[in-house]
Amino acid sequence: QIGLGWLFCVTYSVSLALASTAAVVYIAPAAAGSGVPEVMAFLNGVQLPKVFNLECMAVKFISCIFAIGAGLPVGPEGPM
Repeated sequence: QIGLGWLFCVTYSVSLALASTAAVVYIAPAAAGSGVPEVMAFLNGVQLPKVFNLECMAVKFISCIFAIGAGLPVGPEGPM
């Protein structure tokens, strides 16, 4: 029974991590990263296409939910 529970937890986490990754890679590649460099560039007058639109925001939101559900570090505690 312990092995089955471990397998369920690993499968659940890997599937959520893959869903998070697939959303960013295939739907909105501009959603990758923290977004801080993009905001700084925008404030300096650089026009970045497809960065500040609804699709990018939705994919970033959904992929963060999936990544947190998978147990990955997201936000200030994430990798620097």
